[in-house]
Amino acid sequence: MNLLYLLLPLLLLLLQNPTSTLSATPQVLLSSCAAARHPDLCYSAISASPHLIPSISSHNDVIHASLNLAISSIQNSSSHLQTIPLSSATLTRRERNALQDCVRLFQDSLEELRLAEADLVNASGFDAVDVEFLISGAMTNHETCIDGFSHDEVDRRLRARVLDGVDHVIRMCANSLAMVRNGTSPASRLPSTNWTEMLEGEVQAKVEVNVTVAADGSGDFRTVGAAVDAAPEKSKSRYVIEIKEGRYEEYVFVGKKKTKGQAVALRVKANFSAFYNCDILGYQDTLYAHHNRQFYRNCLIRGTVDFIFGNAAVVLQDCDIQVRQPNPGQKNMVTAHGRKDPDEPTAISIHRCRIGAEPGFNKSLNPTYLGRPWKEYSRTVIMQSNISEVIHPAGWHEWDGGFALDTLYYGEYGNSGPGAGTAQRVNWTGHRIIYNSTEAQQFAAVSLLTGSEWLGSTGFPYYLGFEGDVSSSCSSVVEVGTKPSFERGSKEKLLELGRGRRGAPLIGVDDGPPEVDDGAPRFHFVVLGGA
Repeated sequence: MNLLYLLLPLLLLLLQNPTSTLSATPQVLLSSCAAARHPDLCYSAISASPHLIPSISSHNDVIHASLNLAISSIQNSSSHLQTIPLSSATLTRRERNALQDCVRLFQDSLEELRLAEADLVNASGFDAVDVEFLISGAMTNHETCIDGFSHDEVDRRLRARVLDGVDHVIRMCANSLAMVRNGTSPASRLPSTNWTEMLEGEVQAKVEVNVTVAADGSGDFRTVGAAVDAAPEKSKSRYVIEIKEGRYEEYVFVGKKKTKGQAVALRVKANFSAFYNCDILGYQDTLYAHHNRQFYRNCLIRGTVDFIFGNAAVVLQDCDIQVRQPNPGQKNMVTAHGRKDPDEPTAISIHRCRIGAEPGFNKSLNPTYLGRPWKEYSRTVIMQSNISEVIHPAGWHEWDGGFALDTLYYGEYGNSGPGAGTAQRVNWTGHRIIYNSTEAQQFAAVSLLTGSEWLGSTGFPYYLGFEGDVSSSCSSVVEVGTKPSFERGSKEKLLELGRGRRGAPLIGVDDGPPEVDDGAPRFHFVVLGGA
């Protein structure tokens, strides 16, 4: 049926102009669009753009054309949004904020799609995984735009106006994403680094610090924000900020022009973000892992409802994930992954962590679940972790009736603890008890994050795969960089980073006083840098 719809516009074109031939609309367009998520839209949109047809001679050209049209659609949508007067008395406060967010998010999407477009035309070839994450990021930005509007009657009309343009862009991006995935070999998606050689011994990465923040005035800056503002924009090199022990009460914003930046905030969008030994404290929606590749090691994350959420490819290792007492009648949900399209390379992977509750939690008052599906193709996997009795025997909870229960992917692999039993788990099509390492391997850091290409540069400890797994190609995995060393130049040794739990810096918000076991001061830790 789809093929018929694809051919109809071409037949009409031939009837209108008998001298036309198939060469006017390249056969490659038909074959490439057949691999798209929405084949009819792929073909009709590109064939309706005569200026694009002469440049199409390969599968990559079709992807490029699809991205080009998505970029044009975003530009049109952005221009349309900016014609809506924010001062209008008919707009609610939420609508104004949502519109402003959409304009910013559209600009972010334009940058990401232009980067993807530039990668595609790179004469030396392109990294399929990088392109996939860029396109997925643009799609997530547009989903976030729509999420900003409520479903109340007063907001519904404006939401519908915005949704038309957003939905078209998301579908165009989904086509490009599917064509990238379907048109590249599995080998082109593997890390280029020979990580098995890299793992022959421990790597002691030394991180050179550019500037120091010290509340007592002994550093280059007194505030974290000032140090971030001083970081170079659009930099291709690492920029590291070391923050000494102290009390820093400020809102830190790491803008998109700090291109190698690790965002220290509840919402993290930076690619190749890595956090080590940090406490991230909140209640509902604590950690918003928005999109791109993110890594969290040896962190304490506390919250209540959907407190680890977003559409990132995120791996949490050796972390303490603890629920808190929510409002009466609420259920705790550890995760809520936001994957909307089956071709997006994103998931939440909780590996070798401890899932439990903060001291004093009464599980009889509020049931706790491992997660629920925020979007249709939500993916979350718990691997080799200790799950306490606080987790409900069913393990997982629905979002809204039967929504996404057949399309989600919720996996459990090699877990232990009183809450790890699977006998009473949910009976959903998308829930899996994973028994072999081959299936689980796709959610290890080496695969999900292409971790062998960049985690070593952080100086943080990490596992690429599964320790002691003799059946896996990761059987030689050791804990890499077990004691990060920070140096200024090649001489001065830096002080320990704070006095929180395990010396942990604190990231997040809390309604009450700092929740730190030993009463340490509350402060932020920022490391700006990427691969």
